[in-house]
Amino acid sequence: MKKFIILTAVGLMLFAVSCQKDRLPDNPNQQKSITELNINPNFDWKTTQTYKITLTGYANSTCKIFYPNGDLIQKVFLHTNEPFSINLSLPKALTTIQLQYMGQKIQLKLQDNEIQYVFN
Repeated sequence: MKKFIILTAVGLMLFAVSCQKDRLPDNPNQQKSITELNINPNFDWKTTQTYKITLTGYANSTCKIFYPNGDLIQKVFLHTNEPFSINLSLPKALTTIQLQYMGQKIQLKLQDNEIQYVFN
């Protein structure tokens, strides 16, 4: 019975201490409304970029386009020696994509808005 009373008392003390609110000092200078923010008019709010990717294959086959982590972006069918163009909207932070075609795995750098690649 004595252990029960001690455990109950300790439990109640922990409960009472955990219920205290953290009071932050009120400082009206820290908070700004959205209309008060000073943003450069040339700031680009977009988080994606559109790339025109043109692929040319040496045989009729499927080409898969992947994110660097291996997630599939798009599957396209390439006809022999015929350029195939696709517009992809990708995250701006992305610097490379992976192409898989006829057993080849190619890492393609995203440097320009228009990218061409010819499989050999």
